[in-house]
Amino acid sequence: MKILAIASALGFAVFVTCQGVQAGSEALEIRPGDMKWGVSAALPKGAKIALIRGDAKQGSYVVHVIFPANCRFPPHTHPDEHTVTVISGTLYYALGDKFDAKKLKAFPHGSFIVEPAEIPHYLATKRGPVTVQVTGTGATDSNYINPKDDPRTK
Repeated sequence: MKILAIASALGFAVFVTCQGVQAGSEALEIRPGDMKWGVSAALPKGAKIALIRGDAKQGSYVVHVIFPANCRFPPHTHPDEHTVTVISGTLYYALGDKFDAKKLKAFPHGSFIVEPAEIPHYLATKRGPVTVQVTGTGATDSNYINPKDDPRTK
């Protein structure tokens, strides 16, 4: 295992322990208890992230993110296309550059979302935590539509 500084699929530096391997070199087996979770200043308060495979600074990556209950992730974009799979809970998600709770659509566990590069979107959770898996090809980042929403500036 080695410590990697990564830019997560949600666009921020975080230090996590990665058990990943290079593509095609050997099998990769990770159970939930093996994941090394970190926090990031760019995510909403209480969110956690774990690098599963790759490097979000360059090349393909897979991360898991847990958003806490009653969480809002303000409108933002990413420079790369993401695929998002809801692993547990219900994610509330919408496209747009202004947060409008009326436009949020419920995506229960098992749902799949493709976020094209540079498309403004936002999300929320309600009663319980939500775990998602995000895949993409970096470098990635989160670019907040309203800079005042960016927790890295607070």
